Amino acid sequence: MHNPSLKQTPRYEPAGVIPLEHQPSLLEWLAAENRIIYREKDEKSPLDMEDNNDLLDEELDDPFEKDDDD
Repeated sequence: MHNPSLKQTPRYEPAGVIPLEHQPSLLEWLAAENRIIYREKDEKSPLDMEDNNDLLDEELDDPFEKDDDD
């Protein structure tokens, strides 16, 4: 029986290296298949940034009272 995909090598001889085929990454494959949907950039308004700054300022306030009577 002749099967060219099978080879016999001696047991103590190092095995040959199988060459890797280049497979595209998932993103490359999606782009090639026109199946990728890119996100739109969200432009934050200055009002949103001010709201975020107010929240950060509230978090930075000391949650403990200064004149603790322990």
